[in-house]
Parts: sequence; C-alpha cells; structure tokens
Amino acid sequence: MELGLKTDTCSDNVSKELNYHGGKWATAHCSYFSDLVKATPMLDAARSTAERCRPEIIADIGGGTGFLLRHLRDRMKGQRPRLVNVDISNDQLQVCSERGLDTLFCSALDLRREMLLGEGERLMLISRSVLHYFGREGQDRFLSSLRSVMKKGEMMVHQPACFASKEEKECMNEIYPMMGVDKFYMTPYELRAAHERNGWKVVEILNAPPLDLCSEDLADRYALGEDDLKRLCITLRRYGLNRGTFEVDDRRFRGPFTYRIIIAKAN
Repeated sequence: MELGLKTDTCSDNVSKELNYHGGKWATAHCSYFSDLVKATPMLDAARSTAERCRPEIIADIGGGTGFLLRHLRDRMKGQRPRLVNVDISNDQLQVCSERGLDTLFCSALDLRREMLLGEGERLMLISRSVLHYFGREGQDRFLSSLRSVMKKGEMMVHQPACFASKEEKECMNEIYPMMGVDKFYMTPYELRAAHERNGWKVVEILNAPPLDLCSEDLADRYALGEDDLKRLCITLRRYGLNRGTFEVDDRRFRGPFTYRIIIAKAN
C-alpha cells in the first residue's frame, strides 16, 4: 500500500495505521513495499508505458515514501518527466521530500489537473495498493476522479489488490472490517468492469507478486488481540482458505495477498 486518498472511509482507514508510516513503512509486511524484486513488474509496466506515451508529468497517487518514483526515475533512460508524489500522509511525504522528489499534499478525490501540469503537457498516473482503501462505496469515485484529471488517451498504471476466486475475495471483504478497516476487494473481472464504467479502457491486466500476509503483521498494524486473531482464523477456515494457499491454525495464519497490474487508457 502506498497512500494518497481521501474520503471519510479512506481517511479512517489511513488513520488506523499511521504508526506504520514514515521510515517504518520500509519494513512493513516483510518489506514488501520496499522490495525492488517485488516491485519490478509494476516498474517495468510503468516504464514501458511512459516510453510509449512520453508524459511530461508522472504522478504517483498515494506514493508513500516515494519508492516507486525513485526506482522509476532510475529506469527512464534519458527521459526526464517531472515525478510527483500525491499523498495525504505528512510522514510519508516528508520521507519522499528528503529523497529529492516533488510532493503534493492532496487527496485523490480533490486532485485537479492544474495542480500537476500546465497547458499542453501530458500526464501519466501510477499507483500501488491504494484502490481498496476507498471501501465498497468509494472505489467508483476514486476511479472516476482520477479519470477527471486525464485527457483522452492518457495512461494509468496501477497495482490494486485483487483475488482470483470468489471465496478469497469474499473472505477478505469479511475479515478486514473485523480488523476495524473498511477495505474492499474485487476479482479481476470486477476490476475490469469498474474501470470501464468509470471512463477507462483496460489495455492489459498482468499478475504482480503477492504480499506474504501473516497474522503477526496484521496484529501489529491494527492492534489486534488473541481473540481477534481467533475470530479471523475461524473465518478463513469457514471460507476454505485453509484448504488452499493459506496456512491456518487456531490463532495464526499466513498466505498470499494477491495483486494485479492494470494498464488503462482514459476513454
């Protein structure tokens, strides 16, 4: 998750994990969000898209500490677009500024094109692990708001959480509210449909490396107790995830939290 968002739901979800922001974010979830190998498919997709459309500005929506932008800059092979991290976490933006990147303190829903670029300039958006922060009711608003800052034909590359099976998706949509956060997840088919009804043409959907989701990390992130973990494990078993890719015992679990990379064009 790289954060850059705001609805009431979104702000609540962000506020519940502020202890993970700033320098600590680099070590969260086995350092998933600072692991260059795990980020490479997303970076490759962003670089190849930027090479085709040659934007003057690349904005990372919820860019966190600037990890993606820094490594994208290193891959641009002489192309020098302005790189801007759009976020509502001051702790994240401070780390990003210290690393020499431009920042914009702004929610995704309040973002306007003129905040980022001038007349005649081309824009590209990237984002990783942000969409689910808008909850069940806010994801269409997020996608349509981003579309509103784009001109037809401009590109977005982002990496939302996504679960291939109905059981996995429904289980995640049950256990996250149990942890006190209103996050919401979709299948690949539902992701495509959400983009298309909000003004995007999905060009390609790629697999991304999964995050190693374990109960100990979630307990730290969301201040969960042993009884909370027991209820989560009961729910995982009820959906049958213990018979698939998850290891589940009475109060501990571990398994893949999966993602897709969406390359989309503004219609």
